Amino acid sequence: MNVLKQVISLEKDLEASTARLEGISREKTKAQDDLEDLQEVLKALREGKRVVEAKLTKVIQEKAEGQAKLLSLSGQVASLEESLSERETTLAEKVSFYESQSARMQVK
Repeated sequence: MNVLKQVISLEKDLEASTARLEGISREKTKAQDDLEDLQEVLKALREGKRVVEAKLTKVIQEKAEGQAKLLSLSGQVASLEESLSERETTLAEKVSFYESQSARMQVK
């Protein structure tokens, strides 16, 4: 009888162990599925990062090109301002000359 109780106890332990093993197996399968999902998310994030880095590189390059053009235009504007200033001085000298000539002619 004692042996029968031990056999029944062992059967119960076996059933409990089997149930725990099945639970662990389900958890393992779920963990593997979650891992695969996370790997897909990571892959998508890496691809997104690559796209963002490429766009950022392009924006930085365009900004540098824009700054170079702006610098070039600033130099052209400075050159034009200098040229206009020289022309203004020349015209002022001519006006002064013609005014003095006109004044001399009126005196005569």
